[in-house]
Amino acid sequence: MTKRCDGPDQDLALQPAGAWRDAAGQPETGVMKVLLTGFEPFGGSQVNPSAQVVHTLMQGWCPWRDVASRPFCPVDRQGGPATLLNAVRACQPDAILCLGEAARRPAISIERVALNLLDYRMADNSGHQAVDEPVVPDGPSGLLL
Repeated sequence: MTKRCDGPDQDLALQPAGAWRDAAGQPETGVMKVLLTGFEPFGGSQVNPSAQVVHTLMQGWCPWRDVASRPFCPVDRQGGPATLLNAVRACQPDAILCLGEAARRPAISIERVALNLLDYRMADNSGHQAVDEPVVPDGPSGLLL
């Protein structure tokens, strides 16, 4: 059964660490807490499939017992990372699963390399279009996950 909760941001469906309760109201132990996110529409689209997947999972299709979600992270250079970091602080999850849209890919895929590069093919929802900018100045070129 999925659970939702309130966090510091009213849009966040999060619960602080230790607040997960069983049917009798007792704190649960040994339960993996997953933070699941998707993104708002961008680039002229009316929907973002990642948010639709999160919404569907939160309606009872989710195989995990406890899930905190924020289905609409902003597609914004500043707002997206800030929203995710606030969600992590509020939820203190055991695992984080961030879903996104890669329209040119023919199938669902897992990104295994994190590049230290902001290089947008179109502007984000705040109108910023990064080109060859590092995510972390003076950081490594990338990380293998």
